[in-house]
Amino acid sequence: MIGGKLPVEIKNLLKEKGVSEKDVVMFEEVFNKNPEDMVEKIIEKLKEKGESEKDIRLFIDALNVIVDYEQLEVEHYTFKELLAWLKDKFDENKHSFASVTKTLNDNKIILVSCFLDKNKEALIMGEPYLKVTTNSICEDFINNFDGKEMIIIEF
Repeated sequence: MIGGKLPVEIKNLLKEKGVSEKDVVMFEEVFNKNPEDMVEKIIEKLKEKGESEKDIRLFIDALNVIVDYEQLEVEHYTFKELLAWLKDKFDENKHSFASVTKTLNDNKIILVSCFLDKNKEALIMGEPYLKVTTNSICEDFINNFDGKEMIIIEF
């Protein structure tokens, strides 16, 4: 499970916008597969509900406050750079693991990393979350993924 449970604060924001419980459940299912896709689905739903672009942007900004979201677009990304980011953001009182997922989109490699608790559940609320879009990754990354879409790093 990548995303874990949808944070209550996000559920409450969605309900305040008049999003149905059925759609909230759908967002949580999307969140479990790929948290990044959830934001796109929320934007689509808010547009359907007639929300203005300004209100949608404010809503997304509120989500970014809830989740300490960092996004990078680089030509090449290394495992060493990821480990430095994790080391910088690591909190030994909360973090036991980190997950890194790899997907391909439009010939770009998308890496998403977040911290996990001792039960390997994603820590999202106010926690560091990294998305890297790159053209290539280093050999260490390739070897660590070894054909898989996700790796878990233990601290």
